[in-house]
Amino acid sequence: MEFSKEFLENKVYCDQPTMFNPLLKERTDGMTGEEMNTGALVQPNGDILFRIYAPNAKTVEMKVRGQADCTAGCSFVRGEDGIFEGLYPYDPDFCGPHSIDIIVDGMVVIYPFIPVMWHRNKPVNFIEVPDPETPYIGIYDVPHGAFTREIYWSEALQTWERCMVYTPPGYQKGTEEYPVLYLQHGNTENETCWEYNGRVGYIMDNQIAAGKVKPFIIVMNDGMVRAPGAEFRDYTGFERTLTESCIPFIDKTYRTKTDKWNRAIAGLSMGSAQAFTFGMKHPELFGWVGCFSGSMNMRGSNTELLKKVMNKEYFAENYKLFFRSVGDAEPGLQRLQDEGKMLDESGVRDLGICVDKIYPHQTHEWGCWRRAVHDFAELVFKDE
Repeated sequence: MEFSKEFLENKVYCDQPTMFNPLLKERTDGMTGEEMNTGALVQPNGDILFRIYAPNAKTVEMKVRGQADCTAGCSFVRGEDGIFEGLYPYDPDFCGPHSIDIIVDGMVVIYPFIPVMWHRNKPVNFIEVPDPETPYIGIYDVPHGAFTREIYWSEALQTWERCMVYTPPGYQKGTEEYPVLYLQHGNTENETCWEYNGRVGYIMDNQIAAGKVKPFIIVMNDGMVRAPGAEFRDYTGFERTLTESCIPFIDKTYRTKTDKWNRAIAGLSMGSAQAFTFGMKHPELFGWVGCFSGSMNMRGSNTELLKKVMNKEYFAENYKLFFRSVGDAEPGLQRLQDEGKMLDESGVRDLGICVDKIYPHQTHEWGCWRRAVHDFAELVFKDE
């Protein structure tokens, strides 16, 4: 496969938390000295050429942390100019963004000339393996929405919290009220990840411009917060923060439609478990639920809740869409299929509100979740 220069140089690949424009060339002596072409350089065939300037190092390695066994990567050869070079071959079945470790003399470092994102509870380098099936993440000549950082008080946690808010194109100049999607990230990530890792803003911009999506606001919170002393899978502190503090704040601050049929919740992995739990516990708040790469009963935490909600009458009264998705290379595929039998046996599928998506060659990675939010956005807040 050969990727076009236009595809590989789309401005979206420069957009990260610390910058929007391409980096200046690395120099041999900081701000002076000879310019070097270093970093993770995507080749026309999708291979990624790594060039790491480490003149005093003995060894350099790269590990792709997105791989299940964390053994994928490449070895490097040191050149006389102090640049270590290695080639990561293109894999069409492993596209999209993946966090990586650059390991210099046995120590993991952040290499400043490779893009950075938040993952694994810290800033990490990452690569974008070209994905020909997701051109909708790119920046094109269409109207663009805006991201706003909002600070609000969490009564449940007795501290300030932050959320990121996407408003669709035209929001700032209009008077229209909009539906709201509360969208959650996964374990070890935070409220910025759907913007930078998932590219949800550009996905929305492009879908709205194409007439495929009804414009809506998206609110992204840090789902890693917990009440003091709570164990990791106790989401009660975050649940109260979202339902008692964040939603009222958003409805007061933005032009929102405030009934349940104009409010949705969705998330990936851990955020999927939160979306299902909160969505089912609060039918007065949410009428649309999306679970990306997650379980309705993660580690048995929702056994009692499932007994209550897993019946046709409950879903018919309270929800217009129950969306589930998974990659076919994920361990969660079997779990999605097994839990699907519960939807069959309860008669919930007969209502016509259940949508399952299985994405070929996708793992538990952002390439899978970009597809999921793209498909969910085309279905949510629509009556048909």
